[in-house]
Amino acid sequence: MSQLKLAGQPFDLARAVTQTVRLKTALDKTPADTIYRADELAKVSGVREKDIRQTSTFGHSLLSGYSAKVGATRFWGNPKAIKELLRQVGR
Repeated sequence: MSQLKLAGQPFDLARAVTQTVRLKTALDKTPADTIYRADELAKVSGVREKDIRQTSTFGHSLLSGYSAKVGATRFWGNPKAIKELLRQVGR
């Protein structure tokens, strides 16, 4: 069987899981009143923006409640921040 590719790169499940855990750990440490776009979260978490966007595309269950899409923009934060974002936009 041929090697799977993700966004043109060889798929590495261990890397994907590690990046997801790093992202969750970083978000757990963020203030409850702060949300981020993917580019901002990349700076805070040390996870590449490309990996953050792929994580949101595939909807990893470990990050359930850590992001929400409002309009065309996906925002990230700890679950309290995301819950407040959704409250403020009426969802």
